[in-house]
Amino acid sequence: MPQLIKELKDEHNTLKSLLFMIKNDQMSYDEKLSMVQTSKKKLLEHLQKEDLQLYPVLRNHAETDPMLAQKLILFDKNMGDVTKKALHFYEKYDKGWSGNKRFTFIMDLAELTTLLDRRLKIEEANLYPEYETRRSSKGHLTPPSVLSRLKKLFGL
Repeated sequence: MPQLIKELKDEHNTLKSLLFMIKNDQMSYDEKLSMVQTSKKKLLEHLQKEDLQLYPVLRNHAETDPMLAQKLILFDKNMGDVTKKALHFYEKYDKGWSGNKRFTFIMDLAELTTLLDRRLKIEEANLYPEYETRRSSKGHLTPPSVLSRLKKLFGL
């Protein structure tokens, strides 16, 4: 496994752990707020790493592989939606929440956790293997059945 993929998977695990820990009722409000802020920082760092190191390699190969190009279009569209929702969550809560916003926070956190968990699993199952294959060989084509499943997963 390439070092980049190992790092990205480790970052996925860190993000999931942080979001899971925020749900812990034993933690103080200040601890939860700190974790929300940390998870935002970690997510932005992770997205930047993918944008600088993962996607350029895949986009380069997509220039000669129409199936990979289609896959990346689907991932880009979905990532835009995920990013928009994640940033909305962090804009809403990275300065805190209180009173009647507590229930809304819990619901929004559950939605973000589910959304990110789904996205991370799809990346690990579909994009990271593409990167690994592209680094080790040329001319790999994504079978049409995989592309069909991706479209179904993303509701397209």
